[in-house]
Amino acid sequence: MGLNPFENDPDFIDLIDIISKVYGKLPSEVIKLSWGEIFICVRCLLARSERAKAAMKTKKKDDIIFPVMNIMDLIDIV
Repeated sequence: MGLNPFENDPDFIDLIDIISKVYGKLPSEVIKLSWGEIFICVRCLLARSERAKAAMKTKKKDDIIFPVMNIMDLIDIV
């Protein structure tokens, strides 16, 4: 597939980067996936986000949350 069609689409490159990081693959492996396979990965990421959001809504006022963060997660935020 190559990156030539996507050089001017930073969102697609970010998507490939996130998918490769989450699933422990090289971006060159992810770029070879079909659109259907990439769609499944995106849907799984969205489902994970929804589960995290639901967990935050169901916590009690007195519950303690222990945030865990690593330096690479901070790079994704910026």
